[in-house]
Amino acid sequence: MILAFVIVATVSCKTIKTADVPNARQGVEGYIYELSGNQMPMKGKPTNSNKRGVKREVYIYQATSLQQTQGSTPLFDKVNTQLILKTTSNIEGRYKAYLPAGNYSVFIKENGKLFAAETDATGILNLIAITLNEMTHRDVTITVNAPF
Repeated sequence: MILAFVIVATVSCKTIKTADVPNARQGVEGYIYELSGNQMPMKGKPTNSNKRGVKREVYIYQATSLQQTQGSTPLFDKVNTQLILKTTSNIEGRYKAYLPAGNYSVFIKENGKLFAAETDATGILNLIAITLNEMTHRDVTITVNAPF
């Protein structure tokens, strides 16, 4: 199955279609999953793993710390850093975006808010590090409907 992705990047107030940039070789790709149901471990019962790929809007911002957001973890009302790119995953949850080398944060649109549940050691939310000429794999699992 061949999947086609149309990705639009916003850089310095100029919109660039990556299809028009033949040498774009680095970026991020992965899956957006949603996990639902009770995830509490219980003696004698397996964990309820209702994880499935989902179609969602994917927002990639410059690397963003918790202090650069409004709202609370994991659903934020606003991100106060530059939006670099917005794309959408397909119905299986797969997404792909071409980006310049650097550090970014990935947020997922969920119930009108922006989802990000992980931080690195320096406090950057859902960090993705893009290396020149390499695709970085980054899956995101939305857990707002999965009590732990």
